[in-house]
Amino acid sequence: MKYAHIKLSGELLGWYDTEVHTSIPDPNVEVSEMNYELALLGNHNYISLVDGSTELKDLRTEAVKQEDLNSINKAYLVSTDWYSLRLLEEGIAIPLDIIERRKLARRVIL
Repeated sequence: MKYAHIKLSGELLGWYDTEVHTSIPDPNVEVSEMNYELALLGNHNYISLVDGSTELKDLRTEAVKQEDLNSINKAYLVSTDWYSLRLLEEGIAIPLDIIERRKLARRVIL
């Protein structure tokens, strides 16, 4: 039998098989062979405590999600700053899609 070691929230911590392991940590949920295979194929990290189905979920907190979003957008702004310098020094216009994307990046950074 296959078992998923989990947090009570459903977050998957590890897999155990009674053919291999003599001890299975609690809490755990028995999982069908099919759900086990699907979880491995999909790199799932969450298990439903209702039916044992698994899925890949974004388990980051909202604060961490925002930090990641901020980092991505700040990196984008840094990577496109040279357009402004080129405009000042050479008079070459900044492409409109870059201008719009930079505006969006600034709006979502908190």
